[in-house]
Amino acid sequence: MMAVWMGVLALEFSESAPPVMLLTRACAESLVASLLKQLARMLPTEHSYGFSWAAAMFDPAQMLRRGFPVHHEIADLFLAGREKGLEVGQSLTLMQHQGVMPAAVLTPDGASGSATLRAIPLVLSGSDAAIAAARNQLESELYGEGLADAGIVMALARDLDVRFEHVRWMSLLDLAAMMAAQLEHVGFTPAWTLIEELLFSAAPQALVTTTSLGQSMRLREDHVLLEFRTYAAYARAQQDFGLAAELSSYLESVHEFRQLQALFAAHAIETRIVLPDAAIGTQMRLERDFVIERLLPEESTAYILQQHPALGALAWTGTDALGRVVEQRYPLSPAAIERFMGELAASGIAVQRPGGLILNAHGSDLGAPGPATSGHH
Repeated sequence: MMAVWMGVLALEFSESAPPVMLLTRACAESLVASLLKQLARMLPTEHSYGFSWAAAMFDPAQMLRRGFPVHHEIADLFLAGREKGLEVGQSLTLMQHQGVMPAAVLTPDGASGSATLRAIPLVLSGSDAAIAAARNQLESELYGEGLADAGIVMALARDLDVRFEHVRWMSLLDLAAMMAAQLEHVGFTPAWTLIEELLFSAAPQALVTTTSLGQSMRLREDHVLLEFRTYAAYARAQQDFGLAAELSSYLESVHEFRQLQALFAAHAIETRIVLPDAAIGTQMRLERDFVIERLLPEESTAYILQQHPALGALAWTGTDALGRVVEQRYPLSPAAIERFMGELAASGIAVQRPGGLILNAHGSDLGAPGPATSGHH
């Protein structure tokens, strides 16, 4: 069994990253010599190494998933190639054929969490002693001289028709450190604490973290529990806050909740939604990717779509035949929004779209249009 070193070629674009994710075969073939030439300068000369890489650009989060599946697939394909004569001291380039990569795991995700950063995965293979020596030397070399040679940068720029701020060799640990710094900048260090535990711990510990906005997150085995609060529950928890401040703060917390969902999804971490402890014993429940808050036992005969320009659909307020609010229905995913819209259209139930948020007279919950409600956009 060979040991491996896992790294990336990190591409930082001057502007937004291009929509294309796969390098052309011509670009991939022209890059190999330049990659090997620079790598040879950075590695110990007393050992032999196999070099394998995928000619595709991934969002960094796809590189940083538990078990590092992209890199392990590349390493496994190099190992399998030894049965066909591929040896340590040679290289393997995995590239597209008619727009398809050799394995599904080597296909970059279409969605991206980073607008200006991509990563090309690289793997070194060799004996335990060779990889230990490479790791020690690369730690020094990449810190001081990790910028890619001009030939590498020019080949990529020509193929992608872009300009770069930097193209840099990195270990996966370096890439993780970069992601940690970026998430710290936007206040998501508590989330990264859980991601890092899953990435680098053989037996992840149960952890609990909280964001500055009060979003609770709990790591349990291989998934994260995210707490969701309805507006009524949020408003009840505030003291001397004021109606406008309560609503603004709540919308900010929902925005953060959705950002965290997307962040964990990018790292292929399952999130499960839980209700706060204060919801125990209330008429609040989780059902089919919704949080449903029952206010009256009657059935909804119409719905008000509660929308906000920055969030889209926040909730549906259900009303009965008398116009009374009987339920609040909060979607927990884009799929839930689409599905419920389809169900309403198929059932013929009326949906009002006021174009903003409607609150009840006290500002303590979402409401229905009428003389005793408040409108907010």
